[in-house]
Amino acid sequence: MTPEHRPPRTYIQQLIFEIVLLTFVGTLLVLSFDLGSRARMVPQLIGGLTFVLLVWQIATDIGDRRDMTRLVVERMAASQEQSPGTTKIPDREAVINLLLDEEEGPPPEMDPEAFRRLTMFAGWVVAYTLLSAVAGFFVSVPLGLWVILYLATKRVLKSLAITAGACVVIYLIFITMLDVQF
Repeated sequence: MTPEHRPPRTYIQQLIFEIVLLTFVGTLLVLSFDLGSRARMVPQLIGGLTFVLLVWQIATDIGDRRDMTRLVVERMAASQEQSPGTTKIPDREAVINLLLDEEEGPPPEMDPEAFRRLTMFAGWVVAYTLLSAVAGFFVSVPLGLWVILYLATKRVLKSLAITAGACVVIYLIFITMLDVQF
């Protein structure tokens, strides 16, 4: 399915994705405390900044949604013809449909291919997090990088080459140049 023909992500899907991402970053932050003081500087700096920005994004999304709900209710109340002393509560289903950005009916079904990719990525995040906790970053980073590249490209050699190159660069930067002890 091309990007032009994909249905837009609903508010709930977006919020779930952001919460999963926040959990992933939070787990990596907690795991970085096991590293030496010099080795944890970069992961904690990047992870902490990412964590704060994700919390800000979630708070902004929730605030925008509340403003949108208030606006919808006000518009619906203004559009209804009422006598001056009465107030009519808007129809619940109409408010939900407006909040879901739909004309009518339930939310559209997720494309099976999109659901498969979403499930595969969520499984990768869980497996990578568990592997990081059990085996450490030296095992989980190359293996996790290779798996996600393989799942994205379905090319074994290309994903292995990119993973090997990334591992060499990481080794040269952190072990050789910065002398970070893990």
